[in-house]
Parts: sequence; C-alpha cells; structure tokens
Amino acid sequence: AVGELGARLDVYNVGQDSNFATTQSRFAPRAAAELRWPFARTMANGAREVLEPVLRIDVADSGGTDVPLEDSSVIEFDEANLFSHTRYPGVDGIEDGVRVAAGLAWRRDDPAGWTLDAAMGRIAHLDGDLGFGVGSGLSGDQSEWLVAARFAMADRLFLANRSLFDENIDFTLSETRIDWQASDFSLGSSYIFAVPEPAEGRLDRLSEWSFDGSYDLNDRWTASANWRYDFKTGRAARTGVGLDYRSECIDVSLSLTRRYADSTSVDPTTDFGFRVSLVGVGGNDGAPRRSRSCRG
Repeated sequence: AVGELGARLDVYNVGQDSNFATTQSRFAPRAAAELRWPFARTMANGAREVLEPVLRIDVADSGGTDVPLEDSSVIEFDEANLFSHTRYPGVDGIEDGVRVAAGLAWRRDDPAGWTLDAAMGRIAHLDGDLGFGVGSGLSGDQSEWLVAARFAMADRLFLANRSLFDENIDFTLSETRIDWQASDFSLGSSYIFAVPEPAEGRLDRLSEWSFDGSYDLNDRWTASANWRYDFKTGRAARTGVGLDYRSECIDVSLSLTRRYADSTSVDPTTDFGFRVSLVGVGGNDGAPRRSRSCRG
C-alpha cells in the first residue's frame, strides 16, 4: 500500500482572452492511497507470470479557479494513466473530487523469447461527472472500460492494442499496431477507430488503416513507403515514398507525399520534401552509425 500527499500553488497571468481574469491564483491540494497485491508464479518450463489487482483512491480540489487549458486539451486515456492522479497531460487541468480506479494487470515472460502484457480497469467519480468529453472515454460519472495488451517476440515482432468500450461493448476507441523488424527491412501496419471528439478537433468518426515499411538497399541507402486508407470515405487518404542516404558525415532525405481530398470542394495535394542534415550536429535520431570517421 502507498499513500500520497501533495499540493500546488499556481499563478496565472492571462492576456488577450476576455473569458478569464488577467491575474489569478489557485491552491490545489491532493491525497491518494493505492493498494497493489501481486501474485507471481513460475511455470515448469521456466515461464514467469504476475497477476496484480490494483485499487486507487484520489481526492483533489482545484479551488474552483477556472484557467485556460493550454497544455491539457487533448486527453489520452490509457494504461499509463489509469492509476495516475490525473489524466491531464499538462499542469493546467486538475481532476476535482473523489475518484476510485480499479483494475488488473497481468504479464508473462516466456523462456521462448516472448512477453505478453495485459491490463484492464475503470475509473469512477464519486462526486459526479468526470468532466471530460464523450470521445475521451472519461465522460459521465464512470469511465468506459479500458483494455490494453502488448505482445513482443525476440525484438522482431510487436503487437499492441488499446480499446475503450462501455457495458454494451460499444467502442469509443480501438487502435491496433503490428510491427515486424528484420535485419534489412521493417514493416508496420495499424488500424484506428474513434468516435467524434470536438475537444480534440475530431468532428467526424475516424476509421483508418495505415501501412508503412522501409528497406535497406545497402549500408547507405534506404527506401521507404507509406499508405493510409480512410474507411469513412472509402478511398486512400495518403500515400508516400521516400529515399534516404546516410554516410558518416551527412544525412539526405527525399520524400514524395500525396494527400487525397475528403470532399469535392478540396483538391488533392502533392508535397515534395528534401532535407539535409550533418551527422552529429543536432537532430540525431539515434539510428546506428558506421564507426568510421568523417574526413574532408
């Protein structure tokens, strides 16, 4: 069991927005208690499994101060913040009242080289509405069910899913991603479904399937391609190809992207991209480099 106590004092100076006072402050205390009870076992073949029930209670008070949510407008309800003191990504938003989060987490590490993680849970607000939009999965006095799972095998195959749904198994969001990594190529594909959420700029239902891949032509040249299909419009939404050259000194990228219009009033667009960067001078993407040095 773990207990938490905390408080924040914020001072805001707001300009060019008549909806808020120019200067305002707030004092926001909070407290929490979390109980985890893991059950672990080792199988005869050496596999290890852990099942962990979790119960968390949070109490917080924002003081009733209304401030602009500049860093907290987009909410992602996932397994990372299911048992967190807040679902807001920034510091502007504060979840008021008494909340209870309950769920399960399970993990299996297999000696064959694969791992499987799964988690599920739900949040209840004892003081009424959670205060989030419908598309977030956190509207009303109870959140929707969150179910997430991840599978990884030998650092080559990765599969992940996150879904939000209610008691009637009506999905608010479901996203699945699969990746395959080989020595000289990589392939990936994903599917996402989401209901409209105006707070996130999503005015229509989202249902898209995407694909991306890359192939190392040799130790310097890499070709790539991507494609996205919109089930709502019944046609491709975007396609693209790319070619990258990387040496010990320089990184050059060429790209061609075609974006298709989703209405008759907007024309499709084609974008050409060209980028040159010096290796080791900012923008290092962490990709493996050959050990030879750059010589003039």
